[in-house]
Amino acid sequence: MGKRIPSVLYHYCSLQTFQSIIENRSIWLSDISKSNDAQELNWMHNQCTFHILKASVEYLRKMEEAGRLDLVRSNYYENIEKLQNYVKPPIMSKTWTFCLTEKKDDLGQWRGYADDGSGVAIGFKSGTFEAIDAICHFINQDQDIYFRKIKYSKKDIEYFFYEHLGLKNVSADYAPDEVIELLEKATFSAIWNAPFFKNSAFKEEKEWRLAFTTSFSTLFDGNIPGLTEKNEKLDNPFHSRYGYIVKNQDLVSHIEIGFDSMAKCLSSITIGPKSKLTVVDLKLYLISQGILKNFSDNSIKIYTSGNPYR
Repeated sequence: MGKRIPSVLYHYCSLQTFQSIIENRSIWLSDISKSNDAQELNWMHNQCTFHILKASVEYLRKMEEAGRLDLVRSNYYENIEKLQNYVKPPIMSKTWTFCLTEKKDDLGQWRGYADDGSGVAIGFKSGTFEAIDAICHFINQDQDIYFRKIKYSKKDIEYFFYEHLGLKNVSADYAPDEVIELLEKATFSAIWNAPFFKNSAFKEEKEWRLAFTTSFSTLFDGNIPGLTEKNEKLDNPFHSRYGYIVKNQDLVSHIEIGFDSMAKCLSSITIGPKSKLTVVDLKLYLISQGILKNFSDNSIKIYTSGNPYR
């Protein structure tokens, strides 16, 4: 599934979040289970249940046609039931995400993610997130962080399960234990990839995500989620910390990814259509933070929203 990565991707946020990003030189990957996006994961988990059951039923049909159905013992059905339970809440993994969009000045994004249009849209260079993905996996191939485009269509879902995960290959030539093994691998892979699939109703968002996923067993063993520490053989410009904030009378965790230079990560900043912020004040603020050298420095473009949203 090839993808074209735009040179700039946009993160819509409030002015408070913008200030935190700039002054801390960092972004937060937030616990997706504590946001509205948790329903998106449930949607993908339901898709997983459907396609795993569909592949299983198709296998049984082929076994019956081949006169081999008697080889399927009761433990096969028990294992299928266990796989269904893996994708029921509480899910066996935890995910943190940082969300971006291809849309630079979008009314829906202003309303939903930028304090009802009073915030900003930060234009990040997409190479920033490609580098996090690539460097972390170069240091440690088992690193659980990925930067990917969200897939929305039914075709994407079917390709993922039947082509990428190989469910189309299930035939009567497979022993029941081999089918269970394949379906188990597909289930685990679907859980890990759930943050990158959404219902087609959201396709207009054109979203990309940086997502970190780890298993509950890893957390229960006392491991703190975060990026691999710097490697002596590689100049890694990223670092991470794990922390919590109180939000909506709950403790919400996040993975903070810090940058050696925030200025190198930014391409533009668009002021929201309802924001009181002026271009002059924004430039002076960026100068005070060492992001811009002076008022004539246009290395980071400043825009005001063209949306007639009041």
